[in-house]
Amino acid sequence: STLVDTQVNTNVSNSNELKVEYTYSDKYDDCNFNVFLMNCEFPVWFAKGLPGCLHLISGMTASHAGVASPVSFKMSYTFNSSNQLKMAVRKDYEGSNLVLEKTYRLYYVGM
Repeated sequence: STLVDTQVNTNVSNSNELKVEYTYSDKYDDCNFNVFLMNCEFPVWFAKGLPGCLHLISGMTASHAGVASPVSFKMSYTFNSSNQLKMAVRKDYEGSNLVLEKTYRLYYVGM
Protein backbone atom coordinates (compact mmCIF):
# COMPACT_ATOMS: atom_id res chain seq x y z
CA SER A 1 0.00 0.00 0.00
CA THR A 2 1.09 3.56 -0.63
CA LEU A 3 0.65 6.44 1.80
CA VAL A 4 -0.03 9.73 0.07
CA ASP A 5 0.60 13.01 1.87
CA THR A 6 -1.27 15.98 0.42
CA GLN A 7 -0.30 19.60 0.86
CA VAL A 8 -3.87 20.85 0.43
CA ASN A 9 -6.41 20.65 3.25
CA THR A 10 -9.58 18.88 2.22
CA ASN A 11 -12.90 19.95 3.68
CA VAL A 12 -15.85 17.60 3.64
CA SER A 13 -19.40 18.63 4.34
CA ASN A 14 -22.31 16.35 4.96
CA SER A 15 -25.39 17.47 3.04
CA ASN A 16 -27.51 15.07 5.10
CA GLU A 17 -26.95 16.87 8.39
CA LEU A 18 -29.91 17.51 10.67
CA LYS A 19 -30.07 21.07 11.95
CA VAL A 20 -32.19 21.67 15.04
CA GLU A 21 -32.96 25.23 16.16
CA TYR A 22 -34.37 26.06 19.58
CA THR A 23 -36.05 29.31 20.57
CA TYR A 24 -36.09 30.49 24.18
CA SER A 25 -38.58 32.25 26.44
CA ASP A 26 -37.75 35.13 28.79
CA LYS A 27 -38.08 32.81 31.84
CA TYR A 28 -34.98 31.23 33.39
CA ASP A 29 -34.58 27.45 33.44
CA ASP A 30 -33.92 27.27 37.19
CA CYS A 31 -34.72 23.54 37.44
CA ASN A 32 -32.90 22.27 34.32
CA PHE A 33 -36.19 21.42 32.61
CA ASN A 34 -34.71 21.91 29.12
CA VAL A 35 -33.06 18.48 29.27
CA PHE A 36 -36.52 16.92 28.81
CA LEU A 37 -36.97 18.82 25.53
CA MET A 38 -33.65 18.12 23.81
CA ASN A 39 -33.24 15.35 21.24
CA CYS A 40 -32.73 12.00 22.96
CA GLU A 41 -29.18 11.61 21.64
CA PHE A 42 -28.22 14.90 23.29
CA PRO A 43 -26.33 14.21 26.54
CA VAL A 44 -28.65 15.16 29.38
CA TRP A 45 -25.77 16.07 31.71
CA PHE A 46 -24.41 18.55 29.18
CA ALA A 47 -27.55 20.67 28.79
CA LYS A 48 -27.25 22.47 32.13
CA GLY A 49 -24.10 24.30 31.06
CA LEU A 50 -24.85 24.68 27.38
CA PRO A 51 -24.74 28.32 26.29
CA GLY A 52 -28.23 29.44 25.36
CA CYS A 53 -29.94 27.16 27.86
CA LEU A 54 -30.25 29.77 30.59
CA HIS A 55 -33.86 30.33 29.57
CA LEU A 56 -36.67 27.83 29.06
CA ILE A 57 -37.09 26.54 25.53
CA SER A 58 -40.16 27.98 23.82
CA GLY A 59 -39.99 25.93 20.63
CA MET A 60 -38.00 23.86 18.15
CA THR A 61 -37.76 23.65 14.38
CA ALA A 62 -35.55 21.43 12.26
CA SER A 63 -34.19 21.09 8.77
CA HIS A 64 -32.57 18.18 6.98
CA ALA A 65 -30.07 18.75 4.18
CA GLY A 66 -31.21 22.38 4.00
CA VAL A 67 -34.92 21.49 3.63
CA ALA A 68 -37.28 22.52 6.43
CA SER A 69 -38.64 19.56 8.35
CA PRO A 70 -42.38 19.45 9.03
CA VAL A 71 -41.62 18.34 12.60
CA SER A 72 -41.62 21.05 15.30
CA PHE A 73 -42.85 21.74 18.82
CA LYS A 74 -44.02 24.69 20.90
CA MET A 75 -43.96 25.07 24.67
CA SER A 76 -46.16 26.87 27.21
CA TYR A 77 -45.39 27.23 30.92
CA THR A 78 -47.22 27.87 34.19
CA PHE A 79 -45.44 29.06 37.35
CA ASN A 80 -46.35 28.92 41.05
CA SER A 81 -46.48 31.91 43.41
CA SER A 82 -42.72 31.53 44.07
CA ASN A 83 -42.07 31.85 40.32
CA GLN A 84 -41.02 28.19 40.10
CA LEU A 85 -42.01 26.13 37.08
CA LYS A 86 -45.26 24.34 37.96
CA MET A 87 -46.45 22.95 34.62
CA ALA A 88 -45.21 22.76 31.04
CA VAL A 89 -47.19 21.78 27.96
CA ARG A 90 -45.41 20.59 24.82
CA LYS A 91 -47.32 20.53 21.55
CA ASP A 92 -45.69 18.55 18.73
CA TYR A 93 -46.61 19.39 15.16
CA GLU A 94 -46.19 17.85 11.76
CA GLY A 95 -46.63 20.83 9.49
CA SER A 96 -49.60 22.68 10.97
CA ASN A 97 -51.22 19.51 12.39
CA LEU A 98 -51.01 18.89 16.13
CA VAL A 99 -49.87 15.27 16.51
CA LEU A 100 -49.02 15.02 20.22
CA GLU A 101 -49.55 17.02 23.40
CA LYS A 102 -47.57 16.28 26.58
CA THR A 103 -48.17 17.83 29.98
CA TYR A 104 -45.35 17.93 32.56
CA ARG A 105 -46.22 18.70 36.21
CA LEU A 106 -43.42 19.60 38.57
CA TYR A 107 -43.56 19.16 42.35
CA TYR A 108 -41.03 20.59 44.78
CA VAL A 109 -40.36 18.61 47.94
CA GLY A 110 -38.53 19.83 51.02
CA MET A 111 -38.11 23.41 49.92
